Amino acid sequence: MKVIIVGIAVAIAAVSGYVFQDLPYRLRAIAQPSDQVALDHRDSPYSNITWIASPNDNFLQLRFFDRVEGGACLRPSWDDLIGMAASTPSLVHLVPAPGAEPHLPAGREWPFDWLPNPGSLSNSAYIRLFPICVLMNQRLMAAAGDDYHATTPRIMVVGLGSGIGIATLAYHFPKAAITVVDIDQVVVDMVRDHFPMLHWLGEQKLADGTPRLRFVVRDARQFIRYDAAREAAAGKPYDVVILDAYTSGSTIPPHLMTKEFYGQIAQVLEPHGMVLANVIGCYSEESGSSSTKHLVLGGAIRTFRAVGLSEVWNFPVMTMEDPGAFDPTRQRNNIVIASRQKMDPSGNRAGWERLRAFVPYPELKGGQYISTSYVLIDTNNRRYISATVPASLFEQADPSLRSRLKAGRTTTDGSQYPKMWETDDRSEIAKAYRVLSDAVDKRAIARLPRGWEDYEQATVMRRSETDWALAAQETFRIAVLTAKDPMHGGEALVGEMEGPGRATMPTPIIPDAPLFTDQRPNADIFNN
Repeated sequence: MKVIIVGIAVAIAAVSGYVFQDLPYRLRAIAQPSDQVALDHRDSPYSNITWIASPNDNFLQLRFFDRVEGGACLRPSWDDLIGMAASTPSLVHLVPAPGAEPHLPAGREWPFDWLPNPGSLSNSAYIRLFPICVLMNQRLMAAAGDDYHATTPRIMVVGLGSGIGIATLAYHFPKAAITVVDIDQVVVDMVRDHFPMLHWLGEQKLADGTPRLRFVVRDARQFIRYDAAREAAAGKPYDVVILDAYTSGSTIPPHLMTKEFYGQIAQVLEPHGMVLANVIGCYSEESGSSSTKHLVLGGAIRTFRAVGLSEVWNFPVMTMEDPGAFDPTRQRNNIVIASRQKMDPSGNRAGWERLRAFVPYPELKGGQYISTSYVLIDTNNRRYISATVPASLFEQADPSLRSRLKAGRTTTDGSQYPKMWETDDRSEIAKAYRVLSDAVDKRAIARLPRGWEDYEQATVMRRSETDWALAAQETFRIAVLTAKDPMHGGEALVGEMEGPGRATMPTPIIPDAPLFTDQRPNADIFNN
């Protein structure tokens, strides 16, 4: 009997492992760029890690299995920024000293005559909101005469990912001292090997001798409890702690979401300091859904407030949406800001005014870094059918194609991104398929992009155009406009603070938000 029980247990474990395993990343994937290629791949004890590049979609993305962990735009490259700095003084802090060459490893099997050398423009929407945590800090900004370039924040980032978050901070805050903590040495090595700017920043010093970027390979909880606590005791607390650690399944490690961990963070923060946490979740579950993602977001907010970081505000990452078009059931990245200081628009007026006036990447002009592609869609079943294809393949063969498409929806102020055009004319879709088939025959492309052989199932062919500089600026603007609504405050979302003689709000938006603790580390259950 014992042998039978053990055999059943092994079988259950094997089936569960197969069903719930993370899938490796596939280059030939539906709704993904047809020109993407792997730059490097490595396995670690924690994940399956691949750098993926797409020249047309302008990205170098780090993937954990099949999940994006952040992406940097290939253009403008670091070389482009260095060239711009000759006439743009605000970029000189990104220029290497004479003799300092970008670190690029020996190329592997790589189909291009260039190697990626990304700059600081983010391909990932939520990362574009990282500057919020400095702009809202009254002490930092007042000490710098309200000039964010002159601020001197001590920033800790938990979770390296692709490194584009670090590059975003370094771009906007030249005097920032950044410590990034990641448990995976392989991730750090991948970023240092293939993101030259990050490798260079790790070798630079500020005027007082402090490293501009320090890499720490350790569990974040251990680092904060011991190393960061010693630094704070020695008079060097952190102004900002950014939490952006995710596992390969796009879930936050549960021991990095508990009351005990948040309490350790609070102890190493400067009194005016702030925590910025990237939390994937929603405000309420969709009718008929079994999702618990609203409990992830609500639990994070409630837990922050429970450790004294009681002033909490959430900035939902809004892409392709108007301010005011917020859907509470939609899962999205949320940038949660927690502090001891006032965060609401009336309590921190100066901070919100800075957010309103802030323009990410102000040196980058619209119309220069644009990606355009075509894809097939089955609108009847609400699914993509094909990989995306660079627009140039179609429009060189048929220059008038663009003019025959119908413009898609735009925002009320005309700032929609990506811009979209569509056709449901089946003859146009068939013609596009023939153009691709001809390109394969002429060896202009190696093979037919995935899904285009099923073109007869498509009801729509869509053309998308993304201006990456505009996308960064509009992501920030729309998030700030959306977040000014009082519904995004911590009290509105999870209720009043618990305590003797205090009643909770009768109708918070997330009424059942859990309190995450070491004794009940249930964040992983809700995440999944």
